[in-house]
Amino acid sequence: MQIGIVGSRKCPELVKSLSLELGMEIGKLGFTLVNGGLGGVMRYSAMGCKKKGGTTVGIIPGMNRGEGNEFLDAEIVTGIGNLRNGIIVRSSDIVIALGGGAGTLSEIALAIDSGKEVLVVEEVNQFPGIEKLGAKILNFDEVLNLLRSLRK
Repeated sequence: MQIGIVGSRKCPELVKSLSLELGMEIGKLGFTLVNGGLGGVMRYSAMGCKKKGGTTVGIIPGMNRGEGNEFLDAEIVTGIGNLRNGIIVRSSDIVIALGGGAGTLSEIALAIDSGKEVLVVEEVNQFPGIEKLGAKILNFDEVLNLLRSLRK
């Protein structure tokens, strides 16, 4: 199973901490982590996944390999900037949002439109009312429990 993690490059400490812990759980469960491959949520989730022996894939917006963070097993270089958000979503079985801004909102919208399950972490939710569009707002422990249930 491929788990998409979306969120901002620049994020507060709580989001970094939750991203790291979420990545560790994904790695421990043996899932593949897919994200945008850069900093912030992307870097910390990949770091956590690698700490637990997991596999990480970064969908990079730029033109060259090596632009992604140091915790990626594979960099998919797109050269299409934020249009890569659709590739992240389409490559994921579930999309989990931790905080974020306009780019994250576009990923959430694309995922909902694609029929993907979208989980928004309640403690750092930046999108009031997003549940009306089909996203699930869950507290962090509920997100972890849902992931664990998928492994059984």
